[in-house]
Amino acid sequence: MSDEMIVRYCSPTLANLKTANLFSCLYSSKQTVIHEIRSINQKLVPKGIRVLPVHMSKHRVLICVYRPKRLAVSS
Repeated sequence: MSDEMIVRYCSPTLANLKTANLFSCLYSSKQTVIHEIRSINQKLVPKGIRVLPVHMSKHRVLICVYRPKRLAVSS
């Protein structure tokens, strides 16, 4: 998973037009995916965006990119 994939599939969330986006991608190593997600989160969390792996199958990972503040329930 690359920064380019995040931009391609999640630009509405990055632009604050949507709360979240889901996309899947191939992976070869679970450790590599976790490392890449941590690296991307280091860049995006300060901007109010988070990236989470939702589900991992044998060769694919489902990724959620979202804005936590837009999901928060206001009282």
